Amino acid sequence: MVDQYLVYGLIDPRTEKIRYIGQSHSGLRRPRQHAYGSSLAKDVNKHKVNWIRQLLAEKMMYRVTALSSLPECTGLDELEQYWIAYGWMAGWPLLNVSNGGLNCRYGKLTEEHKEKLSVALRGKPKTAVHCQRVSAALTGVHRGPLSAEHRAKVSASLRGRPVSKETRAKIGEKVGRALRGRVLSAEMRAKISAGGKGLRKSSAHRIKLAESVRLSWIKRKEV
Repeated sequence: MVDQYLVYGLIDPRTEKIRYIGQSHSGLRRPRQHAYGSSLAKDVNKHKVNWIRQLLAEKMMYRVTALSSLPECTGLDELEQYWIAYGWMAGWPLLNVSNGGLNCRYGKLTEEHKEKLSVALRGKPKTAVHCQRVSAALTGVHRGPLSAEHRAKVSASLRGRPVSKETRAKIGEKVGRALRGRVLSAEMRAKISAGGKGLRKSSAHRIKLAESVRLSWIKRKEV
């Protein structure tokens, strides 16, 4: 049974992506009303209206998914605002024209608001269903090359975070494939050397390094 108070998403059956997020005080009845003729005529969100009419013209209908629910209406505005903000930050192709909530302001989130959301959500565990939805929403989203500032932020957020042996092995395998056969420039070798200085290496790591150097010298002698 679906709760009465919920935040829902409307899914485009052609792309399997969430295109609109809203809140309901009447369970699944409210999201279904978006396709009614009377609702389409009164709706001020013309982007959503055009999308629904296009689906209807193709004899298709959006699907409804319940993103979150509450036992009472208190906090529903904030929950809707969270999901819309999350969708925008994750790159979902949303047709929402506001931040959500009954007393919402129009326009996208400011950088200050994004930072507050990021701090509030940092470290909170995500369910498997949540991760699957995020993965599906980001699939096929084109992202250009990261700026130097963005790379620095990613690096700072990952610094000091423990990495499992399995993850280390996967990273090593990917890096090995990417570097195999490449001749590194003097600048790149200097960066790699500087990055490794001062780091404590395990006994197993030192043995691997020694073996790698020994094999490289053997190859040089054979040439």
